[in-house]
Amino acid sequence: MLDINGFKCHLSGRTGDSITFKNANQLIFKTDYEKHIKNILKYYQRCVDAGKKAIPVTNYDNINNDLINEIFNQIINKINSTVYNKFIPIGVKDILNIESSLPKFNNLDTFEQSGIILNLLSILHCSSGRVDLSLIGGGKQCGALTKGKEVGKLNIKLINQSVTGLFEQIIDLNK
Repeated sequence: MLDINGFKCHLSGRTGDSITFKNANQLIFKTDYEKHIKNILKYYQRCVDAGKKAIPVTNYDNINNDLINEIFNQIINKINSTVYNKFIPIGVKDILNIESSLPKFNNLDTFEQSGIILNLLSILHCSSGRVDLSLIGGGKQCGALTKGKEVGKLNIKLINQSVTGLFEQIIDLNK
């Protein structure tokens, strides 16, 4: 595991003249937010099963527009104000201004909003995949964590951890 300017990540590979990383930070939400996210994702899956189209929200879904907006705001705030702000994925910087992205998000139907939430969560997941955030002003291929091969200006530490996580050795690679 690497610590780059306080952002924990794993080396994933390289593309052209860039190095690709995978996120190693734990995403934490309050328990009630976790339940709401699960309900939003269940609704999204129901829409996908119905042919990738918006279907009416039922009482069984336990979601509404206010709840979806709140989850969207929480995810954007996590990217803006936590460790995720230290290493912002490609194409995500455009949507981090909540004043500009929220009106675009509100103009979408519930299915599209659920998809955006799923894509934002995918960016914060420990993968190096790319997602489409073009509906709210981002790019079509957002989310890859990459840095140029010139990493001399970064504060990089190598972290060796035991399987249990009880023991770790930190090596400063800038020395």
